[in-house]
Amino acid sequence: MFLERSGAGSPPLVFIHGFTCSHEDWEAQRRALEATHEVIACDLPGHGRTPARLEDASIEHFGREVAQLLSTPSILIGHSMGCRVALQAAALRPDAVAGLVLVDGSRVGVGDPAQAQAAVRAQIEAKGFGAFNEAFFAGMVFRPLPGADALLARAKRMPEDFGTALFL
Repeated sequence: MFLERSGAGSPPLVFIHGFTCSHEDWEAQRRALEATHEVIACDLPGHGRTPARLEDASIEHFGREVAQLLSTPSILIGHSMGCRVALQAAALRPDAVAGLVLVDGSRVGVGDPAQAQAAVRAQIEAKGFGAFNEAFFAGMVFRPLPGADALLARAKRMPEDFGTALFL
């Protein structure tokens, strides 16, 4: 898993991005905090500079990957899907987590998990993953937003099989 590590100081801050995002989305926070803390920003499998393998497309796998990064009690900072990854890593390694910061945690389905998953699967199958993903992100981006076009272009590059498996 690709990561950038900078700064020094405890506790380490581990930044975990959201769906179709990358470590680069945390650049401003990294620069602001590296003077007082060790800062780690990773690219989850299938995102940024970390290659995708279909068998890695799960929050459980992502949580294991992040948990393996933790050598000392750290503060995990997750955004959107990264919130679920941070919670999974904390469940696996509670001794290595000094705190959690959950930013704009995503909630796509409500109610019964199996029914929610079936409903999203039906939407993806009806539209195709590319159109589903484009509409999903376009609905979150208000214009004018600096970098909106780059964000939407990056979301469109998510491989269909990996993105579908992970989204579900």
